Amino acid sequence: MGLNDSLHWPEVLVTIRDLNHNTAPGKDGIHVNILKCMVLEECMATVKENDPLFVRPNNMRLDLPCDKLPYTPMTPIGKSFFSLLCSVWQTGVILLQWLEAQIVNLFKGGDPENTNNYHGISLISYAFEVLISLMASCLS
Repeated sequence: MGLNDSLHWPEVLVTIRDLNHNTAPGKDGIHVNILKCMVLEECMATVKENDPLFVRPNNMRLDLPCDKLPYTPMTPIGKSFFSLLCSVWQTGVILLQWLEAQIVNLFKGGDPENTNNYHGISLISYAFEVLISLMASCLS
């Protein structure tokens, strides 16, 4: 996939899978675990389409291999998210909320009054991080 090509849903799903779990959300408040759950529900919808009688046992995580991921979104949230990403990808117009970063200082240890004992991180929207990761993948 190149920067001038259209986005592909399986690549979006794999990019979301590669994001770190349980990390702080950006200013939009959308947590990475929500996107990861969306990936799992896309996998479940694919299995259900292939076998309508399939019943997922409680607490079982259903995660398909890359070559079995759906080519198009199957769930309402997947369709909405992919539509949003494709719109930004094609137009180049990024949502203003995605451009806002929240700077947070994390305490590393030692004397809390010493500013050298803090590590600054920027929290950005995970939707934007997915888009950035897809762009980086195209460029490499």
